[in-house]
Amino acid sequence: MYADQRAGDHVVGLLAELHRILREDEAPEIQVQQMLILAAQAALADGAALWADPEGAGELRCVASIGLCADTPAPHPAAGPRTMALRLTAFGVAVGILEARRSLQGRPFNLEDHERLEVLSGTVALAIHSQRMWERLAHSVTRQRLLDKVHRHFQETLDLGTLIPAIFNEVDRAIQAEGQSIWLLDPAGPRRGPARTATCRFAAGVGAPNVLNLTVPLDYSLVGQSILAQQPLLIADAQSDPRWNRQADERTGMITRTVMSVAMVREGRAIGAIQAINKQGGQPFDEDDLYLLSDIANSAAMAIENASLFDALQTSYDLTLEALSSALELRDRETEGHSRRVVAYTLRLARQLGVVEPELSHIRRGALLHDVGKIGVPDGILRKPGLLEQDERDEMKRHPALGYEMLIGIAPLRPALDVVLAHHERWDGAGYPLGLRGEAIPLSARLFALADAFDAITSDRPYRNARHYAEARAVIHAESGKQFDPLIVQAFLAIPPHEWETIRHQVERELTRWRQDRAVLLNTGYDAIRTFDGGFDHD
Repeated sequence: MYADQRAGDHVVGLLAELHRILREDEAPEIQVQQMLILAAQAALADGAALWADPEGAGELRCVASIGLCADTPAPHPAAGPRTMALRLTAFGVAVGILEARRSLQGRPFNLEDHERLEVLSGTVALAIHSQRMWERLAHSVTRQRLLDKVHRHFQETLDLGTLIPAIFNEVDRAIQAEGQSIWLLDPAGPRRGPARTATCRFAAGVGAPNVLNLTVPLDYSLVGQSILAQQPLLIADAQSDPRWNRQADERTGMITRTVMSVAMVREGRAIGAIQAINKQGGQPFDEDDLYLLSDIANSAAMAIENASLFDALQTSYDLTLEALSSALELRDRETEGHSRRVVAYTLRLARQLGVVEPELSHIRRGALLHDVGKIGVPDGILRKPGLLEQDERDEMKRHPALGYEMLIGIAPLRPALDVVLAHHERWDGAGYPLGLRGEAIPLSARLFALADAFDAITSDRPYRNARHYAEARAVIHAESGKQFDPLIVQAFLAIPPHEWETIRHQVERELTRWRQDRAVLLNTGYDAIRTFDGGFDHD
């Protein structure tokens, strides 16, 4: 009787110690070790071990052990008279197995040993279940915070060059992949039907520069298969999968082991895929990683499509501005190509002074449209071959203000209108139409004024031939502090002469291509109209 009471008191003491341990703010791995020590003491065992399936892979593994169980590890819980294995259950959920083991010299376990260990096992199961629930909650909160951060990135900018690296950085923290990439479907050709290839447009991690711009067929690649099926793929062994395209490994020198590939889908249409390669540390990706990447892919699809639509809109917008500029050059054949050259010259000067986007885009548009006000100048003045009379010069001087008045109602163009209005102002205040002086003249207009003069000096005019770079350099240097901002003159002189010549030749080549493409478009359009018109009977 007294022995039973002592045994009961011993178990109660161990149970109290277990509760004390669980109240302490210790790391989970330390608490588990202390629980195993108490379990061994309760069962009078020489060792104890905890078996669980922490990854949810359906396979038990020993997650902690002490004493004999640590000294002689086993691939699974041992069986025999000197081993006890109790299933740990909390709220009807199996959380693992608690094993106790005695040496071969010890007596076999009996029912009393089992009952003492069982008293502790319930609290151990609850503790493990609570810890798992906490870890899952913390993991879920961490993942949601990451997704929120990724979504904020997608909303902050439409510049994919800025957006994608920021996203990759966040994804890497959560998924910890050795390499990440985004693949976009290639445009379908007019006679080839739907797109059958995808190209890597963004990459980060090991060998990223070597995989950029790599194109793979959809039918013979994992990324292509995920795009075609619009389903996420989780591949544990890429090398044994016949769909794995080895071009990337050949380029990077790495060996791909495990892969996740998730299609980016918008309104039922795949636009590409996001892919992650090799989890760091050698572990395979799991379903949780795939779920996270799928969430990111959904947001990425929307962001990439929005950015593409924005780029298309910007391109259409810029082409409209070029058409407007070309319309003016149709009236003044002697200055054909002038707008394109002076745009290129102005941007080169701006970059020399450290100007960056979005200011460069505003400068480009202003330079392209600088003379749009000449649409309001009569042909007799604009195309007059000789010198202008005073009243004609006064009329011509109205064109900056006319251009400004024409465009002021177009809100996106307002940052570009400084060039349109002020490109004939002078550093010394003797310019027009406002007579601005020094830094009161907007920087974009000061840059353009020098580039405009440089192109005028080095281009043919009805009344003179083009002059050489050396003469232009001398004129511009002499006008420093008079017509031109001295700082911009210094920037101009610092640029090697051959760069200006290269820019001019490049613009001429672009203009030639533009003329050729325009001629093809015109002929195609005329032919289509003739064909269409031929389908009607005319009375």
